Amino acid sequence: MNINNTILLNGNRNIVKDPNEKLAVEKVRNEFNKNKKLIDINVPSNWENQGLHNLNSSVWFIKKISSKLNSVLKNNPSAKKEDLIILCFDGVDYFADVWLNWNYFGKYEGYFSPFSFDKSSSLKEKNILIIKVVSPFKIPEHSLNKPN
Repeated sequence: MNINNTILLNGNRNIVKDPNEKLAVEKVRNEFNKNKKLIDINVPSNWENQGLHNLNSSVWFIKKISSKLNSVLKNNPSAKKEDLIILCFDGVDYFADVWLNWNYFGKYEGYFSPFSFDKSSSLKEKNILIIKVVSPFKIPEHSLNKPN
């Protein structure tokens, strides 16, 4: 059975900057619930192009997403919730931790390569997707070999 239940994650996200990489998910939840220290950023994008200049640390991306899950299940009686949803990401730079509805999913390490999580059982009609991205500072290798 081919079911198309695509939820695009592109668009505006709330972010919380974490320049010292010390925030825990509980603190981010409190700031999100209070709408405190939130900035909007467009995704996909390089955050440098979105005004977060020289930020080599953590940024928490938060997005409310709605699911068509109940309508898909209603229209496809043989479908199982577990078989329907996979969260796919085109990539991040460089480390990512992912939560859905404040429940931890897992982590990813890589440079803009696709990754996914199959956590269908956690998806509800209304959800909050949280992604902590850590982009550490790295001196390009070619600059290390330059004579002074």
